[in-house]
Amino acid sequence: MKRERLQSNDAFRWCTAGIAVFLVVILLFPLFIAFWPRVTAANYERIAVSMTMEEVQGILGEPEFDTSEFGILDKTGAYVTNNLLSDQEKIDNGYQRYRRLQWTSYRRTIVVVFDSRGQVATKYGGED
Repeated sequence: MKRERLQSNDAFRWCTAGIAVFLVVILLFPLFIAFWPRVTAANYERIAVSMTMEEVQGILGEPEFDTSEFGILDKTGAYVTNNLLSDQEKIDNGYQRYRRLQWTSYRRTIVVVFDSRGQVATKYGGED
């Protein structure tokens, strides 16, 4: 009788421990996903010219930096800004309004430049 009670208590303890572990995993999973690094080389490669801002944010999440500025893209896709010219001088020289967003992790920085239609014009990514 005493032995059956001990076995019953052991089964109860194991079951309780299993349920506790399961609940901890379920509760911590959203935190794990939230802090999983999204700014990676693999995600950088997924970003393509003409993607929408929503598609990029679906891959990288919310940016830590977001600015609208006058810039110009050269034939190689390099993005250039100039803080010495007035806005009118920039327009006269072919500059257009772009939106530049930046994401950073402890290993990489990704900068994506969007055109006036909200589509990727060019991208830059630091090394891992």
